[in-house]
Amino acid sequence: MGIKGTLWLGLLGYLFFLFASFPASLAWSWLRVDPGVLTLEEISGTPWSGRAARIIAAHFEMGPLQWKIPIDSLLKLTPRITLDLKGKDAFHLQGSVMVDKALTVYVQEMFFSSPLSSMSPLLVRIPVDLVGQLEVHVDHLAVDDGKVVAIRARGQLMNFAVGIPWDKATATKPGQSLSRIP
Repeated sequence: MGIKGTLWLGLLGYLFFLFASFPASLAWSWLRVDPGVLTLEEISGTPWSGRAARIIAAHFEMGPLQWKIPIDSLLKLTPRITLDLKGKDAFHLQGSVMVDKALTVYVQEMFFSSPLSSMSPLLVRIPVDLVGQLEVHVDHLAVDDGKVVAIRARGQLMNFAVGIPWDKATATKPGQSLSRIP
């Protein structure tokens, strides 16, 4: 191999090193995601394998996230990402998301588990305290052009109970009945 071949080999090796060790924090900053929608904090690793110490989605703290994108899935033009999010209070999300050449998104073997108490802030208009654990297993989900085209899933609700905080439910004005509360 001559000098040109050695230079090309060195250049290809350098480019591969840059590609393989690209910082995930820099890639995230380039995406310019609205912090009110999704925030990743203390990002480490690469876009191919990394972690965020904390995720906040729509002002809801979800916990640490780890991800992995196998390079072979990129080479096949069917990128796949494996996610593992373990939050506080038994909140857990684990599974795989893939995009094919036709831009159809597939969710495979996704497991979601959350205490209902952590979902109560999402139901701010309903003055109830929820107790229990929700578990959902998505075996297969396909989304094409924003529409669900296939789904196979199962779920269960364990130890379910509803509590009514009477201080919020009975906060009426003098002369106003509970049936007229907006």
